[in-house]
Amino acid sequence: MPNVPFPRDFYKKPRCVSFPSAPSDRAAKYYNTTSWQKTRRAVAQEHPLCELSLLQNRVANADELHHLIKFNEQPNEEMRLRLLLDPDNIIALSQEKHLNIHYRRHLLTEDEVNLLNERKQKVYAKYVAEGCPIVWTEDANT
Repeated sequence: MPNVPFPRDFYKKPRCVSFPSAPSDRAAKYYNTTSWQKTRRAVAQEHPLCELSLLQNRVANADELHHLIKFNEQPNEEMRLRLLLDPDNIIALSQEKHLNIHYRRHLLTEDEVNLLNERKQKVYAKYVAEGCPIVWTEDANT
């Protein structure tokens, strides 16, 4: 068998910036705040396992966090910060499940979609009850 050389950078890990779920420039400024880092640590400690995998009786580490209602699409700064830091608006996920939500939604089970929708509706209802309407767009990439 001939020895076929690989491209020079074949074994290099992709940079975080090129990863599909890397935050946009608009969201990145929020993710670099001390408040977000504290919230992130607290949620990660409380939910060390992927919440969607547990539905299927599978154990997977929660490598990433996902905002159920997108904070960076809110019309004012106060609502963006509230949704960013609200633990009710965050779900702990494995990288696989997070990618499924954003790019491979058809791979999510009915139970997973139901859980995501129920949690999102609770967050929405909470803010409406407080008199703080939020922007919630129904799209394929939740």
